[in-house]
Amino acid sequence: MRLASYKPLAGNDGALTTPRDIRTFGGTPSVPRPHMAATNNNPIRGRGKADMEMSQFDVAGLGPGNYPDFRAAASPMLTASSEMRLYLEKFNWSCLSDEGCQLLETFVSEACTKSYRSLSVRSLAHQLGVRPSILLRRFPGGVDEIATEAFRWHFYKFASAVLQAIEHAADAETYWRSLVRVHLERQLAAPEHDLWDVLIAADRVAGFLPPQMLVEYFEGYGLYERMYAAAAFELGYRFDDVGKFVKVVVKVLSAAGEWCTWNGKQDAMNSCVTQGVAITRALMSVDLGLNSR
Repeated sequence: MRLASYKPLAGNDGALTTPRDIRTFGGTPSVPRPHMAATNNNPIRGRGKADMEMSQFDVAGLGPGNYPDFRAAASPMLTASSEMRLYLEKFNWSCLSDEGCQLLETFVSEACTKSYRSLSVRSLAHQLGVRPSILLRRFPGGVDEIATEAFRWHFYKFASAVLQAIEHAADAETYWRSLVRVHLERQLAAPEHDLWDVLIAADRVAGFLPPQMLVEYFEGYGLYERMYAAAAFELGYRFDDVGKFVKVVVKVLSAAGEWCTWNGKQDAMNSCVTQGVAITRALMSVDLGLNSR
């Protein structure tokens, strides 16, 4: 087993990673991948200090309808963006072999097409073309550990794209539009986003996903929703339960395949974004009979 170490890398999306020692997965290490990481004895992400930091990361106020009071913040949007950036810094994705990359990329498709409970380390290893013992050495927690790692990578890539999109937003209007654009681009162009939505929705009924993955799901997407909440505040919206409105906004964007006709061309995507901005801003203006501030 080869041990590799890399200096901090700046990814293609501008996100800075802070790699530590890395064990490769499946043999020879491939070209460093700025969005993927590994530490200690896990080929993708370790089970040592980095994991402890993740589990102890305090994402305060992430319950339903429980969002921070931005009135005291000099720049709510900057505050929310910094919270997301700090969260992503807990991940270390600097190097991964092609086999490991393939595993994380195909996991959600396998889970949806064959059902999560039918998956096994043996079936995933067969799909990958490696011995089951190799996967078990890297993922002693089996399918549940692989699922959690696959979601971490999925969310990290999405959130990194979000941060890149809003990096140069000069005002709340641009910030909101940038959030909408990156969500629609990822939702419409990358099928895994729909697949993860399906998997999470199925878990609400059947309850089969690992608890750690669900914790990180609510942590990560809670921070993402707070970015919308911050933009809403700077746009002048005032609600006691801004979280309710933001959750509706995100759900509408996640269902873009139902209302946005995209033919793969940029002009059609621009039209979808314009529609998305109009719809989501209109939603924020709906009177639900809630007390306003």
